[in-house]
Amino acid sequence: MHIEELYEKFCRDFRKSVNLTRLSSTTEWTKEILKYFSCLGENENEQYKIYANPKDIEKVERSYLVDLCWSKEGKEGKEGHDYKDYKGLEFILESEWSTEEDEIMWDFCKLIDIKANLKVMVICIEERRINGIVEEMAATIKKGDLKLKEEIYLVIIFVPLPSVYNPERYIIKGCRIDSNGINQSLQPTDFNLTN
Repeated sequence: MHIEELYEKFCRDFRKSVNLTRLSSTTEWTKEILKYFSCLGENENEQYKIYANPKDIEKVERSYLVDLCWSKEGKEGKEGHDYKDYKGLEFILESEWSTEEDEIMWDFCKLIDIKANLKVMVICIEERRINGIVEEMAATIKKGDLKLKEEIYLVIIFVPLPSVYNPERYIIKGCRIDSNGINQSLQPTDFNLTN
């Protein structure tokens, strides 16, 4: 799955799969995001082993390096997955609902450190801060010593309206950033909350 396809699928399907309200906590948001991407990984044609924080999602393995990842490990046999079939991480995700830039960037740095085909960061910030945080992410990628030229990052940004402290609805904005720090905006979409 390509980054753009993943973003479009998330924008189209996430709203249908959750029952979040304007009173939902950041913990509830994180849990729903991880649950969505966990189910998406389970439903892919490839056989992925899903790792996540067990307090956020039931019926998955313990957390492995990041909030959520899909690992290509081959078919599960009588004694579990065999390391000989391990092919790497297909997907990694960090979700940070703190609006503090340091918190967001430390989680984003985890994505930079790990090899995976799909790297996703989900955040919630005010619209006026989007360009600054995306530029900081791009600069951090660009100055990294170890990177693969094929690396592509997807940043999914929930923009609360009218404010972070009193959201009535969200706009989901996406950004694709390559290994050279070049970023491209993706088509925004509305995300209305239930009451």
